[in-house]
Amino acid sequence: NPKNELDLLADCLYQYSNMARGEIAAQIDNWSYEQKATALKAVCSSNPRSVLHKVSYRFDVLDSLAKLKSLVLDLTPVEIQIQPPTPRYGYQVPDTVETAGLDELSIECFDLSLELFSDLQAAGLDELAGYAVLTGHRQRWQFSTNGESIFRRGTGSETVKHIKEQIAEVHPLISSS
Repeated sequence: NPKNELDLLADCLYQYSNMARGEIAAQIDNWSYEQKATALKAVCSSNPRSVLHKVSYRFDVLDSLAKLKSLVLDLTPVEIQIQPPTPRYGYQVPDTVETAGLDELSIECFDLSLELFSDLQAAGLDELAGYAVLTGHRQRWQFSTNGESIFRRGTGSETVKHIKEQIAEVHPLISSS
């Protein structure tokens, strides 16, 4: 949010003008794309915070809760929503477990977890079934954060790098600054 990064210009240029925000937006509407892009890049370069805290992103993720914990430490999301736990989205055996030669044992644990989860559901104990889900199971969660958190505080973790790639597809000017 906003869908078009150029829509941030009126708010970013407000502090440099003596016009009302609507007047600034009307002026900007008459500019060419190149003028708008140049202005946004200039604002991003001179005062990145003025742009980055005005933009927000929401992501729908299917990954382990361990990744969620890492993401929270890296980005400090504004909002997090987690759907009920289930083993039905699968899992990924960590490289360290494979390297240790424990991948078969790990797979067996995940299979037992799925079996217990299914038995609890079949017995009508849906509210307890989530306790059979292992930390390594993928879960569906959604989070929102602002641009400043991603581009200024975000570390170089693989998850943050992937998020930045996703943002570059919709906000190329902001992400390149």
